[in-house]
Amino acid sequence: MGDLKKQLDSAFFSLAGDDSMARIHRRAVQVRDEFRTALEWSNKGNAPLFLDHINAVYITNKEGDQKRLIVYLDDSSFAAELNAQRELIKGFINGTFREGIEIFEIHISRKGHREKHPYLDETSPEDLGAFGISSNGKKISVRKLSENEERFVEETSGRITDKRIHDAFLKAMTADLKRELSD
Repeated sequence: MGDLKKQLDSAFFSLAGDDSMARIHRRAVQVRDEFRTALEWSNKGNAPLFLDHINAVYITNKEGDQKRLIVYLDDSSFAAELNAQRELIKGFINGTFREGIEIFEIHISRKGHREKHPYLDETSPEDLGAFGISSNGKKISVRKLSENEERFVEETSGRITDKRIHDAFLKAMTADLKRELSD
């Protein structure tokens, strides 16, 4: 599905008669593909989870400036993990694709940009669980909680007095109990 989308996008821009727009679009697709390949290499089975939180990927090369890889994410925890892999990813892209990236910047997206997910449409349904993630290659599905489990969650979270922490704990505990891993 992703390949067809890329081909249709390229055809659309080339029909517009502006070759520079088609060239820019092809380069943007190439950069996204290179980054996805590097992320799959560095994260093995968890790449779809990361890709779902990527909002934008750019390589800039202004005259007189160093070549930069710039990545925007919608979640700071994923940004922190990506930061830990910064040199691995940069080295892989430089070694495999000969990009010559000198600086790798990671930013948190703001406002409406958080809703952009260029890789979300490209992730195959086989790789996604009910939450849109895979966990070490195992598919994830959701089940309904029993009455005993619901009561347990309410009783356990009911002891927390801070509303913000209570709500976060309730949400996390419920999601964890609903989650089923299958081989």
